[in-house]
Amino acid sequence: MCIQRGFLPFLFLLIFSAANAQDYATFYPDSLELNNGVVSRAFKFKDGGITTRRITVKGDSMDFTGRKSKEFSALINGKYYDGHSGWKLIGMSTTKDDRQGKGAVIKLGGKKELAGLEIELSYLLYPDLP
Repeated sequence: MCIQRGFLPFLFLLIFSAANAQDYATFYPDSLELNNGVVSRAFKFKDGGITTRRITVKGDSMDFTGRKSKEFSALINGKYYDGHSGWKLIGMSTTKDDRQGKGAVIKLGGKKELAGLEIELSYLLYPDLP
């Protein structure tokens, strides 16, 4: 009898921990989806570039992306580069912070004149926040 009483709180804790530990990132060979249940953001890696394909908020059909997302930009040795400047996808992994943020890190390697350069882009979503 004592085992049954102790089992239910343990089961609840196990289910709660599993739900709380769920990642917000889903990885595909040429894309990434971030979703915290409120905001959904989809990235695509194509033709040497990275683009946000879609940003939506739960309950709203509007897509908040611009025309052609440059995703990031940087001035390197006096020259402007962005997400379409020629990159290859090196890898993706999950990440989190100490404020319950969860998401993904995208690691890119430069091509052509950017060969040898690697950058990491970190994206975090937070529970119940747009």
